[in-house]
Amino acid sequence: MSPVTPSEPPTSLSFISEFDFNSRRCYSVHHSSDNIYIGCYDGFRIYDKQTKKVAKYAADLAYTTVVEFNGELFLYSLDPDKKLDAFYNYNLRNKRQVLLFSFPNKGGFLTYIAVGPDYIAALDKHNEAIKLYNRRSQAVCAVKAPGLETLIQLSFSPDGSSLLVTGRDGKGIQKLNSYQLSASAELNLIWSCDNCPGIHGITYDDCGLLYANGLMNKRIYILDNKGLFVVSFFQNS
Repeated sequence: MSPVTPSEPPTSLSFISEFDFNSRRCYSVHHSSDNIYIGCYDGFRIYDKQTKKVAKYAADLAYTTVVEFNGELFLYSLDPDKKLDAFYNYNLRNKRQVLLFSFPNKGGFLTYIAVGPDYIAALDKHNEAIKLYNRRSQAVCAVKAPGLETLIQLSFSPDGSSLLVTGRDGKGIQKLNSYQLSASAELNLIWSCDNCPGIHGITYDDCGLLYANGLMNKRIYILDNKGLFVVSFFQNS
């Protein structure tokens, strides 16, 4: 996929609509063509873009990440009592979840997942590593992200060929790194961008543009899929 630069890059956000999903806390939002998936303190919500209705699911756990990939739903939940990170596949028809893998979370850190065609990647904040779950063999391994000592967020590219990770290097500089995942499940650095101070969440659009938000500075950064800076602007207050 070649880099795509808009002829008129956006410079602000415009209000479209809003809805109330009735939860004490929202952890994450994931968009698909038909729905919006919201990870909440009490279960997760699905907002139907056509009917504009919100449905509530699995109210017994808090889900910080809800990701739809090729028609499948994947969930992450932290069990504070067992101090365990648990990752599930959720069946919307029978409303049942199947545990895929889990690992200890001694510090009680909230983490995030990214789903690709071959792997599910999860941040292991206690060890500052990335857990990779092979969706075919169901094997789990831990890898480090070269050039980053503290990890913040991660996301697969739309085709699953690369893994994007935000974090800080040994000098405390915040970076967005793109890695290629080798056949032996090692991360090889493709490119690195340190032009986005405060960078946190990351996502792609259908054209291959990468959107990142600054958690504290209320900025949105747009980059192409080679890590080249396109534009940044302040979010509307």
